[in-house]
Amino acid sequence: MFWKKWIATAVAAAAVLCLSVPFGIAASAVEVQTGELGENGEFTYTLRGTTAIIRNEDGAQVTLENVAAIREDIVWGEGNAVYALGEIPYRADAASFAVVMANTSDFNRVRESRYKLYEYGENYTRGAFTGETVDGAELIERGIVAFDNPAREEKYYEITPNRGSGVLNLSGGEYAVMLSDENLYGSGRVWEDVFTLVVADSLDAPILAEVTETREVPGEGNWEHLANGRWRFREEGGRLASGWQRIAGKWYYFWPYSEGGEYGMYEMVTGWVDAMPGGAYNPGEYAGNGGYYYLQEDGSLKTGWVQRDGGWYYLGEDFQYRTGWLQTGGGWYYLSPQGGRMHTGWLWEDGKWYFLGSDGRMYDNGWRPTGPSTEGVVMLGQWEGFHYFRPDGSMATGWQRIEGEWYYFRPDGSRYQGWLFWGGDWYYLESGRMLAGVMTPDGYLVGSDGRWVR
Repeated sequence: MFWKKWIATAVAAAAVLCLSVPFGIAASAVEVQTGELGENGEFTYTLRGTTAIIRNEDGAQVTLENVAAIREDIVWGEGNAVYALGEIPYRADAASFAVVMANTSDFNRVRESRYKLYEYGENYTRGAFTGETVDGAELIERGIVAFDNPAREEKYYEITPNRGSGVLNLSGGEYAVMLSDENLYGSGRVWEDVFTLVVADSLDAPILAEVTETREVPGEGNWEHLANGRWRFREEGGRLASGWQRIAGKWYYFWPYSEGGEYGMYEMVTGWVDAMPGGAYNPGEYAGNGGYYYLQEDGSLKTGWVQRDGGWYYLGEDFQYRTGWLQTGGGWYYLSPQGGRMHTGWLWEDGKWYFLGSDGRMYDNGWRPTGPSTEGVVMLGQWEGFHYFRPDGSMATGWQRIEGEWYYFRPDGSRYQGWLFWGGDWYYLESGRMLAGVMTPDGYLVGSDGRWVR
């Protein structure tokens, strides 16, 4: 089961004990809601106003205050979810009650908590109590909490306020709540005795947005439009879509954070997303090399040209940005190897100079007006004006035959003027064009092959 695999790296969230805390939700009329929680309905609950009483099958019970809603959402594989605000007064009428983070990155936000340390047993079991109770800072210092770094000590750490009461100070995110009338790690039923607690920062948080419209996708599930203007997708089994999902033949990406970083319950993402560093997967069979993807306003992946940060990029059929030379729309373009941004202006590539216009299209096959040297790059010579480009787009240097006549170009592509000694002979060039069978302006004869006749 999911929790069994996941629990070994999760962090137990703290309960900061106090006797009373003013509630943040005021109801004008007390409403009573009843139902079941858990993947298979292992819990029953009663929600009266903002007070939820949750019971499991062996008689354990917890009362949570500051509860905003209990909804039929499936989070991390568990049926239904309890939604509450960040400060949650509780009373546990249970032998063991633990709140465990679903995301270790949230740990640092509750580092003031205190934890009991236990030896790490085999097969996800908790060993004997070490006799140590430490705060979050020490857990991090000793490497027991390992987020983006290997653990230096294998220890279980949890807070289990048995039959206790106090306040859970939890930041926005998802938590697993374990409840038992026996010792959690001794009952053998701990992995079934879990329900999901979802914490919002305020009543206006995206995660608490109500569904205003549903659109069915036959055989796959339903799109849900939220009151905050965003979309999510609920699969036929009730689970909310997360990460990369193919729906009705198109790829979408769902992530729990909205614009601005607010927790948003796997809402559909739009705009640029760098999927790989976050641990998500490439979309299905389109397994590329990581990097950026672009999601259109309707959430579907885009191919072709797209603008970002004032520059242009090209996304291929695998939905990832291209780099290097690209031929499209009858022209050639160059996309930076470092990020894929479309290049404009002068380009030195494989020992040749190229020029790409303001639209990114490569100049080729003829005389073309060019701009100044690339900003920030020292380029000695004459780079503005008219230069000649060969059919392959490379700038002409040295000898080049153009419309039946010979020209000679300097290394910067400018046209040579005057006498040129080349290959053991003298030639005269006027604006780059070789004179042949005539007298030069300074009174010397050049033959039909352009060489000075001595």
